Amino acid sequence: MGRMSKTDTVAETEKTVSTAAPKIAGSPNATVEPAATDPMHLWNRLRRTDPKATKPFTRSGGFRGTQIDPTWRLMMMTEVFGPVGKGWGYEQMDWTIAERMVFICARVWYLDPETGEKCWTGPQWGGTEMVRRRNGIEAPDDECFKMSMTDAVGKCLVQLGLAADVHMGQFDDSKYREEAEAFY
Repeated sequence: MGRMSKTDTVAETEKTVSTAAPKIAGSPNATVEPAATDPMHLWNRLRRTDPKATKPFTRSGGFRGTQIDPTWRLMMMTEVFGPVGKGWGYEQMDWTIAERMVFICARVWYLDPETGEKCWTGPQWGGTEMVRRRNGIEAPDDECFKMSMTDAVGKCLVQLGLAADVHMGQFDDSKYREEAEAFY
């Protein structure tokens, strides 16, 4: 068995590898690579999150969750698809300002590692307040556009399965977190 990457999953390493490639339906002599026939291949490569790239947060109203480091997300996309702009990237599709908030709509593209085909996620909106209250004083937030783009891109990456374990609530289970810590 070869060296395990951070994007490999335990399930992938436990599978036995068949030497025969699966046949394409309707074509008795044609074969394809196993990853090309598995619609969950990218999802399974991207779904596991390094606990060191997360931290808990609490929002007003008592909502609690797990925040994922945006730089870690970029690193994982680069590991799987290559450098941004070459193997994957994103584009702003629209933006608006409403109720003292900036909203940006973006979508992510990537080159399928198996076929080289350019693929797109569905568009997603990210939003950030333009004015922050700190120590009782309101002040403009000069990073609100960047944070809105980061929010939108992060939502697009979830569509590919990136950090799916966090979004599916698995990080709420301490046993799962321990397994993830041992994996990384």
